[in-house]
Amino acid sequence: MCFESSVAIFTGDFSLYMSYRSYQIGVEINSALRRRQTHEFGHFIESPEKYIAAELPKESVKKDPEFEIGDNEVYGEYFNPILMEGGTYILYIGYVSRFNETVSTNQYVACELKL
Repeated sequence: MCFESSVAIFTGDFSLYMSYRSYQIGVEINSALRRRQTHEFGHFIESPEKYIAAELPKESVKKDPEFEIGDNEVYGEYFNPILMEGGTYILYIGYVSRFNETVSTNQYVACELKL
C-alpha cells in the first residue's frame, strides 16, 4: 500500500515466509523518457532508473511495516535517494532468501507513487 512518500510492506502470515531473511524495496522511474529497458535492479549509482532502495531484515519490518521512500539514508548496502518532485515511480517489494551464497529474490509491484 502506498502513502504520500512511503510504502507499507504487507507481511501477512510470517510462517509462510520462514525461508525469507529480508525484504528489498525496489524503485523504478516511470517515465516515457526512459531510454532503455532494464530488467534487473541494481544499486542507485549503477542503475538510477531502476534500483534497490533498501534491504530490511524481516524482524524490523514485522515491528514497523511502513518504509519511507526517498529519505536519503542507507539500508543494508543500498542507498535510498531523494525522489524528484513531480516524478512518478513504480515501487516493488521483494522477499530475499540466501542459501549457500546464492541470493534469490521474488518481487512484485506494490504500487505507483506520484509526487
